[in-house]
Amino acid sequence: MKNLVKAIIFMTAVVTLSNVDATAAPSNDDWQNSALITGATGSKQGSTLLAGTQSCEPTHIFPDDPSSAPQRTVWYKWIAPESGSYTFYTASSGQHTLSAYVMVLSICNGNVTTLPASIIENVLFSVPGSPQPQARVTFSAVAGGTYFLAVDGWDPGDFVLQWQPTKYRYNAQLDSQNQGSDVVITRDNGSNTEWWFERNFYSGSYRNHGAMVFGRTTDKKLLGDFNGDGLTDFAAVRPENGQLTWWIVDRAGNLLKVIPFGLDSDRPIAGDYDGDGIGDIAVTRVEASGQKTWHILGSKIGYRVTQFGIDGDHEMIGDYDGDGKTDVAVIRLVGTDYIWYILRSQSNQVMIRQFGHDGDVPQVGDVDNDGKSDIVIFRRTNQFEPQGAGYWYVVRSSAPNQGIMEHQFGQANDIPQMGDHDGDGLTDWAVFRQGTWWFDPSLQQSRILGFGYPTDHAVVDLNIANAFLGN
Repeated sequence: MKNLVKAIIFMTAVVTLSNVDATAAPSNDDWQNSALITGATGSKQGSTLLAGTQSCEPTHIFPDDPSSAPQRTVWYKWIAPESGSYTFYTASSGQHTLSAYVMVLSICNGNVTTLPASIIENVLFSVPGSPQPQARVTFSAVAGGTYFLAVDGWDPGDFVLQWQPTKYRYNAQLDSQNQGSDVVITRDNGSNTEWWFERNFYSGSYRNHGAMVFGRTTDKKLLGDFNGDGLTDFAAVRPENGQLTWWIVDRAGNLLKVIPFGLDSDRPIAGDYDGDGIGDIAVTRVEASGQKTWHILGSKIGYRVTQFGIDGDHEMIGDYDGDGKTDVAVIRLVGTDYIWYILRSQSNQVMIRQFGHDGDVPQVGDVDNDGKSDIVIFRRTNQFEPQGAGYWYVVRSSAPNQGIMEHQFGQANDIPQMGDHDGDGLTDWAVFRQGTWWFDPSLQQSRILGFGYPTDHAVVDLNIANAFLGN
């Protein structure tokens, strides 16, 4: 009898709980009751099942529907613990949109009230190799600032909301709706520079072509995310009157910054030296002693100077220890061999590695997807490979003492342009050859893209290959 009573009580509780779940809207169904989430990194389960909408709620973007009325929205409130760029993303089996807002005074139905003002929105998209589709937003936050995240489900169901500090990218990303590297070329047009780019989509092809005129042919060109929105911006660094002036625009050509920094004899080299996910302006300078100094204007730590390297070294920045900060690094030709010197920001220790020969071209990439930059070279001369093929050699950070990874792709005189061209987190082999791009991605078949002229300068990474080859 006792067991029967227990069974009845248990079944009643299950039915009661089921009835509650089946009839009640989520507690964070409106922005006034947003669920509080905390920390620089975190994860939160949620559901849009039975969620509703609010009066004056902003429209959202869903697949194949550029502007739609809200469907089933749940809300989260997050207070930034520290200034920097942050990325929020979701995983779900159904279609949904992730949006980021700040609250501002506005008018709703004739009344002044507090309403969400959009920062960025991202429709759900599929990531190759991921078990579930994702939506992702990246934005710059100020310490103590309050931000609201909304998940709107076209298909009601469960999801997981996750967030973390943005990790700086070392290759071009021009579209918030994909993770694959985009391709960029610069072209001289009289005294001006034309920028042409193709935005990578998961269809396996490139589309959404764009172009703009920005800068002069005598400017030094760089890529980097200088405002923390997760998208690559374009920099034209101009020598004038003995100094350098940084002109920075976004993909649409909107002017973001104009900053005088450096001498006209300095070499500009942007990166994220303070680890806040936002690109920092930096130059290297050869002093009278022959020593090389790095002058860094950090978005978080401000100005600092580091002595590292000597005249004749080539800068090879990357995140070699995986701490989210750009490491100061150079390679040096000693005889016919290259020596890599890497100042790891995490330990402040110098790593030295002999790797590569005269004529090789170094690259920055994470070939083994461990979150650390690997030491990579592309062999483009016929001195060591007489058949004229292009060879890639990698010292993997995940297995630095377990042999050199070798991969044949391209031709000896190609210009290497490594990037994560299929969005799976692994850096892929790619080359630019006389106006044609050749890709060997990890998740897709090799493909070819005709984009540019033979005289154009290809740019996927931080312009390392072009600078190294003197282009």
